[in-house]
Amino acid sequence: MNTVQIEELNMSLLISMFVIVMRKMFCLIKLDFLSMMIVKKIT
Repeated sequence: MNTVQIEELNMSLLISMFVIVMRKMFCLIKLDFLSMMIVKKIT
């Protein structure tokens, strides 16, 4: 393996990590929004 391949591997790893984190954040935000809506309906 040469250095270019390693660089590309690192980049793809970083991107996939970023995507996973963004998905988790998005799910958390959606959950927060849903719970807020439910609370507003109850009160």
